[in-house]
Parts: sequence; structure tokens; C-alpha cells
Amino acid sequence: MALTDSRVVQRVLAFRRTTQFARLWRYAVVSVISTVITLGLLYLFFRTFHVGSALFSNVLATMIATLPAYYLNRNWAWGKTGKSHVMREVVPFWVIAVIGLVLSSVAVDFADRAAHHLNAGHKLETLLVEGANFATYAVIWVGKFLLFNKVLFVDRAEGLEDVVAATPIPTRDSSAELELAATPTPTRDASAELELAARWSVEEGGGQSAPLLLSESAQPAASANAASTSSGRSPELS
Repeated sequence: MALTDSRVVQRVLAFRRTTQFARLWRYAVVSVISTVITLGLLYLFFRTFHVGSALFSNVLATMIATLPAYYLNRNWAWGKTGKSHVMREVVPFWVIAVIGLVLSSVAVDFADRAAHHLNAGHKLETLLVEGANFATYAVIWVGKFLLFNKVLFVDRAEGLEDVVAATPIPTRDSSAELELAATPTPTRDASAELELAARWSVEEGGGQSAPLLLSESAQPAASANAASTSSGRSPELS
């Protein structure tokens, strides 16, 4: 059990040194800032200035808080620089923001209607409305991080490097080299060469076959050996 706990602690410590943890921590800080701005504006619009219903106040507060949330997430949490890409970053971010806005607005409107049905006071009504907004974004918090990290602000150059690093480099197979080395090299057949020479000599009009030509070429060597024998010397000593 102690060994398992030690491994868990080591994994947690290793994760804290990764880029993913740094992004997650900064994303959490941005979420806290956005939540404070949203709930503060919602309270001001709905309870202090009475600009409209809880639904309208929630829409107005969320839209205002979305703009700084985008730049804080993009430039600080994920460290993106340069001009924003409209189709890859701006449009998907606002689509996610609108989805969250719709969900939170439904929850806020439901909480407001429930408060009126229960004849709740202004404080309880405000608490239910604020709690509905907070609970909605708490539920979708993890999903938003995954979308930001994998879709919107993904570092494509870093992903390409990971793919290249994970691709195995082809190497020469030693077994294939040994098999190639063991393959016998084709050699020229001596009998085939003699047959080819015989055919060539006949076609050229020599009128003699290859064995006859070979025997005639061997006659001077035989005469030399015979002369050496008659003089009493062995062919090897001469």
C-alpha cells in the first residue's frame, strides 16, 4: 500500500512539472477571475440597477465577462502570441461561450421562477440566481479546458514534433543482411564457356570443334615434355 501511495505521489509531482499542469493552473485562475466578474455584474444588473430580468442580466453579465476571458486564456494561460485566427480560435471560442451562456441562462431563469414560486425574498432569490450561474459553469469547466487545450489553442508545431519523435526511424535489418551475405553469388559455368567457344568457332568457319582446337593447342606443351624426358630431366626441374 505504501509503495502504491509513493508511486501516486511521484506521478503527481511529475505532472506538476509539465506544461499541461501550468496551463491547467492558469486556466483555473482565469476561471476564478471570470466567475468573479460575471457574478459581480449579475448582481449589479439584477439587484442594484434593476436593468431587467434575471435572464437578461445573466446574458449581459456573461457577454461582458467573455471578452477578457478570451485574451487571458489565449495569451496568458496558453501563451499564444500574434494575431488571433478567426476560424480556429475566435469563432470556436464564441461558440463555446454561447453554449455556456444558453445553459447558464436556462438555469438562471429556472432558479428565478422557482424563487417566485416559493415567494422567496430578494436575498434568497439573488442567491439562487447566482448559484445557478456558478453551478452551470462549474459543470462545464473541465469540458471547456479540454476543448481549449485540444482544439482552440493547441500548439500544432508541438504536436508535429511529438508525431515525428514517436515515428520509428527505419533501420537496416541485420538478419536480412546475413541472409543476403549467405546467398551464393552466381558464377560462370566452365562447360558452358567451352560449349559457347565451340559454337563460335564453327560459326566463324574454322571447321574444327572445340576439343580439336584444345588438343592442337596442347601439342606444343606435350612435345616439350617429351623432349625433357629424353634428356633425362623431369619436367618439374626444367
